[in-house]
Amino acid sequence: MLQLRMLSGETVACIPVEEIHDVKALKQRLTQMHGMPPRFRQRVLLHGENLEDDVALDGPMSLDLALLGFADVSQQQVDELAAAALHGSISEVESMMQLPQDPDLIGAERQPALTIASGQGRVDVVRLLLEAGADKNLVGKDGCTAMMEASLEGHVDVVRVLLDAGAHKDLADDDGLTALMRASLRGHVQVVRVLVEAGANTDLATDDGLTALMLVSLQGRVDVVRLLVDAGADTTLADNNGTTALMMGSHVEGVRKLLDSGADPNLATPG
Repeated sequence: MLQLRMLSGETVACIPVEEIHDVKALKQRLTQMHGMPPRFRQRVLLHGENLEDDVALDGPMSLDLALLGFADVSQQQVDELAAAALHGSISEVESMMQLPQDPDLIGAERQPALTIASGQGRVDVVRLLLEAGADKNLVGKDGCTAMMEASLEGHVDVVRVLLDAGAHKDLADDDGLTALMRASLRGHVQVVRVLVEAGANTDLATDDGLTALMLVSLQGRVDVVRLLVDAGADTTLADNNGTTALMMGSHVEGVRKLLDSGADPNLATPG
């Protein structure tokens, strides 16, 4: 058995040796099943010596556990994390998390590292930052979240990872655009499909009353129009000027889809 105690002597866990192969796996187990903070803020000690994450645990032993707060870091270090996230430097991000550095600190880019990595499609960095406890719904520049940036840039794998982590689907940026609207505007059909399958609200509107369906009807993105309508988007909604998606339709196939789905061709814009 692996017997693990806090430095105070309180028993944390007793785990069969065959279930854990190294220190990293032990820390992850403690986070997932025993309510401990992320592995980066844990230190596993044997006879007072810190064991690195890659140390094998291949026999019965008694271990001590110390929990750390975040380290005090400079603005330069915060900016270095942002740069590492931007370029997908997984080893650098790992090293910074091991300090342990708070993943949610915002540097000169005015975006948290998770949002930067998400916008660049750095899925491995996204996973690592989430493991480090990064706030998946943290708002940065222009009211953007990681989900919004990943959706805008069409990074469907990142969107899936964020959804699995419980990221909010329906938050809106400073312009009132949700992740679904952003993906729709760019014509990212796969992202739109993943979001609607995850339950994203298709009928949310900007301050001007524009829904995702209206925006893509105006742009003539027929594939997205079809997808949104099939997902149940309301074809009868109107913006603040009384204009519906059908009135905005700029492509014959998109208009036909709206009509087939019950959009009223007899409505008229007020005034």
